[in-house]
Amino acid sequence: MLTGEKPPETRWQRMAKALLIRAIISPLTLMGAGLTWVGALSLGPRKDISELWICLPAGLALLLVLQGILWWATIWLPRHTILRFVLEGDDLALETRAHGAFVWSLKDIDKISVSRNRRGQVTGYWIRWRKKGQAFLEANMPAANELLRSINSIKNL
Repeated sequence: MLTGEKPPETRWQRMAKALLIRAIISPLTLMGAGLTWVGALSLGPRKDISELWICLPAGLALLLVLQGILWWATIWLPRHTILRFVLEGDDLALETRAHGAFVWSLKDIDKISVSRNRRGQVTGYWIRWRKKGQAFLEANMPAANELLRSINSIKNL
């Protein structure tokens, strides 16, 4: 039996992550809001800035992309990250915030993808099951490498 559990984050670690994300997103959000504002003003009765309507779709697109990135980084990915796992025989029991605790068979694993950062370092692994969903296993989680070796030896992926 192989087990692993993600260490809990402290309040300061969560705050540092939130501040880092906001520090990156804030200037781009201000730029998107400014472009949207200028584009909206150009649609009004003033005739001297009518060519600036092109700023409206550019600003809206920038704001939508930023909101998508923010949603993915702060809501979607943490909810699909594996908090605990237990591998016993051919069954893998997982716990995520999105789905709670559940058990999947290793035979149903469709694919394991490696997730890397810009420097090429492995940050984690996406485990995808046939028609059942996916979960993200962080590389720094205790016993993550042993779990992958066990899955690969059983599945020969």
